[in-house]
Amino acid sequence: GRGGAVVTRALAPVRGHCLVVKKRTRVHPGRERSAAETTLLADDGATRLAAVTYARGPGVDGFLVGDARGHDPLPGTWDAWFDETLTYDPLTGAFFYGVDGGPVRVREERPTAGPIRVGLAASGRGMGHVHEVDRLEITWKPCQLGEGDGT
Repeated sequence: GRGGAVVTRALAPVRGHCLVVKKRTRVHPGRERSAAETTLLADDGATRLAAVTYARGPGVDGFLVGDARGHDPLPGTWDAWFDETLTYDPLTGAFFYGVDGGPVRVREERPTAGPIRVGLAASGRGMGHVHEVDRLEITWKPCQLGEGDGT
């Protein structure tokens, strides 16, 4: 099925700052294939810069961190609330992802000089795929050493 999605307005980059998305999330996969996502998009709303896909189906059962250059799998958390943080450096494309204060996954994704949009979506085959968010904070913060500052 097509599912639903919501996308933020364009967020203009701040020089020397990383985009930080903190959210409290619960994902319920439907009975068949499902793929909810938190996606960082270029201003056109279509070009994917980086993403976390919450995927369940044949051959996959977990979170897929990354997008442009493949992805790293993480164990999934289903039907329970969890805190996650996505940090993205638009200058270098460095993408950091952490769940419930656990180890941070680092990926090199697409850099961009333009505005960024944050998208939330849920879709899959069949019905009942849910991507709930009850807290969402999107900010620009100075990039820390080793966290999106190009080092």
